[in-house]
Amino acid sequence: MTTMRPIPVDRYLVPAQPADPPADAQVVDVALLTGLPFTISLGSDMALLLTFATGLAKEWRAMDTQAVITQSAVEAEPRTDPTDPVTDSKTGRLSLALQRGGRTLAVVPVVSGRHRLAEPGESGARRFDIWILGWDVRAGSIRGPGDFGSRLRLAWRVADKAGGFFAPVPVNSFIILRLVPIPVPMILTIAPTDTPADRELKIENRILFKKGRLFEWHY
Repeated sequence: MTTMRPIPVDRYLVPAQPADPPADAQVVDVALLTGLPFTISLGSDMALLLTFATGLAKEWRAMDTQAVITQSAVEAEPRTDPTDPVTDSKTGRLSLALQRGGRTLAVVPVVSGRHRLAEPGESGARRFDIWILGWDVRAGSIRGPGDFGSRLRLAWRVADKAGGFFAPVPVNSFIILRLVPIPVPMILTIAPTDTPADRELKIENRILFKKGRLFEWHY
């Protein structure tokens, strides 16, 4: 089985598995016993607030408290069902807000991976790296306090340090192969083993060479 090289745009695509948080990040794995909204302290007067807003009330009272509203495992699976109607209570989205003294500074949706949350301003502004690792929210936690099996797992750290390693962006292997110089005789001499396409390409190279557009090396 031939192993294919990664395509040049591969490093810009969403990875199949989110990267693990660094060793200096603090991991929080907590049951949502007080229901939503749920607060996670980041020390001092900073906190994260987990919310789930739908604008509905009657639907939640009638729903089974153990019903799964959203899970990180389901988020990673391909979605084949059509989009739920707006009136479906499960169409709400979990959000994570950064707060200082009860005032909301920034909000991101709860999706797996790394997020940067920061308060506005430059001098004295607090910034945090957040890695959302997993969640499981049941209907009972939307209604109020109780142990319904709802959990949230994330990691966080204060983003107050620059990276310790700096280097140019790595060049894709396909680009490197294109930059390897090839001697002119190899691209001008027609060999008996050449295919018709090879011969046509070499004839074109000869024309370019005579016009001065193909010099000592061909890339």
